[in-house]
Amino acid sequence: MNRVNVVHKPYKSDLEHQWKCGRYDMLTASRASDFLKDTIIKRVTSRRKPGRRFFGEAYVAATEDYALGFYGSFKWLTNPWFLEQDTPARGRYADFEETLRTQLQGQLRVPGLRRLQRAAEAVRATLGVTPEPPDLWLIDHRSRHRFIEVKLPGDTLSAGQVAGLALLASRLRVKGKVSVEVVCLYSE
Repeated sequence: MNRVNVVHKPYKSDLEHQWKCGRYDMLTASRASDFLKDTIIKRVTSRRKPGRRFFGEAYVAATEDYALGFYGSFKWLTNPWFLEQDTPARGRYADFEETLRTQLQGQLRVPGLRRLQRAAEAVRATLGVTPEPPDLWLIDHRSRHRFIEVKLPGDTLSAGQVAGLALLASRLRVKGKVSVEVVCLYSE
């Protein structure tokens, strides 16, 4: 069983200001994975008033060292579609969901993902809380899986986020180590 680690990480406030003004160079010029760059930029630019939304995820994606990175908030812990092989995704983020599904099935394997979804359903049935996947899933160069929920000042964890983190920390079995983290960002 893993534990959920809490990490505090500073950021420069001018980066957040640039983000709010629609300047996303912090992410686009970084070594972040193309999947994360594309997903986060599409999500933030599809909002009417993006503000600081997705800034935390973008900052962590841009500053961490990893080999593969995925935006994880597509409800994959509870949506049976992520177990399927042939049903195409639909909607605005279909291409990102397809890529995430392929990676989940390849990295966690379908039986492992099915076990997680069954455990998530048991949590929902027992506690009345639906487990939510964390914001980011990073795989480092040593095949360590890092599941990261990012929080900016003033943000709090929801019951669903806590349940999702606990589920991953207690039930996920993969080749390589697993780290489950809450990264709390603060302005320098």
